Amino acid sequence: PQLVRDNMDKNTKLVSLVDPLNPLGSSYTREERKEFKDIAEDHDIYLLHDITYRDFAHDHQLMAEVCPEHTVTVYSFSKIYGMAGLRIGALIGVPEIINSIRSIVVNDLGTNLVAQNGAMAAIESKPNWIDRVKGTTRQNQDIIKQAVDQVDGAFIAVYPSDGNMMAIDMIDTGVTPREMADYLIERKIFAREGSYTSKQFGHRYLRVSFSIPTTQVEYFAECFLEGMRVLKGSK
Repeated sequence: PQLVRDNMDKNTKLVSLVDPLNPLGSSYTREERKEFKDIAEDHDIYLLHDITYRDFAHDHQLMAEVCPEHTVTVYSFSKIYGMAGLRIGALIGVPEIINSIRSIVVNDLGTNLVAQNGAMAAIESKPNWIDRVKGTTRQNQDIIKQAVDQVDGAFIAVYPSDGNMMAIDMIDTGVTPREMADYLIERKIFAREGSYTSKQFGHRYLRVSFSIPTTQVEYFAECFLEGMRVLKGSK
C-alpha cells in the first residue's frame, strides 16, 4: 500500500492488485487490504483485483468483501482448472461498475459454447478435487524447498507460495537462471528465467510451477541439484 501512496498522483484512477502475485506467490494480508480500501475511498479510485491464482492460496480474502463499491474482481479459469486455451474468465463488480464496463465492450459475442460448458463443469466438479490439488501443490512446494535449501546462495523468495509457482533466487549461486533453464529443458523440464516477468529483477530468479504430479516435481528437484553441480563445475 505504501508503494501505491508514494507513486500515485492526481491522474491515478485505478490500482491493479495481482493477488496471489505471479511469479512470487505472495498475497496481501488483512491489514494491507484495509489500507487499499482506505486509499480507494480517500481518492475515489478503483481497485482491479486479479484473483486468478486464489484457489491455490492457504487463506485468501477478496477486496470486494471490504471495498465492494470500488473493486472490480477479475477471475480466470486458466490456472486452477487448467483451461488456459479456452480463454474464459469472469469480471465481477457492483451493478454500477459492470453496467459502465458493458457500455464500452468491443466484442459482445462472448466466449464459445465449448468454453462455457467446460467452465460450468469445472465449477460443479470443483468440490470433488480441489482439496487434493491443494494438498499436492503444498507437498510439491516442500520438495522443491528441500532441494533449494541444499544449494549455497539459493533461496525461495516467498515461501510458502500462495500460487502454483515460486521464484528461486539464484543470484549468489554462480549459476544464472538462463543457464539453469537451458539445462532443465534438455531434460524435458520447462522452467522460465525471471527476465520474462521482470526487467529489474529477472536476472535473479528461476520461475518454477508445481501444480503437476509429485513424481515430476521429484524429478525436477533431482535435475536442479544435478544442474547446479554440473554448471558450477563447468566454470
